[in-house]
Amino acid sequence: MNDLSKNQSAFDLSIAAVRKKFADRAYEQSQQLDALLDRLETQPDDQHALQSVLQIAHRIAGVADTLGFGRLGELARNAENLTRTAIEVNTRDAIGATIQVTDTLIEELDQIGQDRPLDEVGG
Repeated sequence: MNDLSKNQSAFDLSIAAVRKKFADRAYEQSQQLDALLDRLETQPDDQHALQSVLQIAHRIAGVADTLGFGRLGELARNAENLTRTAIEVNTRDAIGATIQVTDTLIEELDQIGQDRPLDEVGG
């Protein structure tokens, strides 16, 4: 095996480890978002909850595409954009849209967090 092949193999292993760590965190993020949505359903004007949803969605969107979780990245960007709008306009419709898209994001996070081979998810 030449040096280039060795370097590529080491790089592939490093990326696989980062993807696994990201997938492992998906469950935790799913639980955090679920708790925030529960709060927003009972207290739709909770700006702290909206800001927290925005921050989590932003972090997911920033990393998901890079690690090959394209659908997750798209959902996270949608959640981030809708949450930003909900914060700005503060209407029940905007908050409802945030809850709806974030629910879908939670489902995708749950799927990624399951014990499945990473080549079956998110690409």
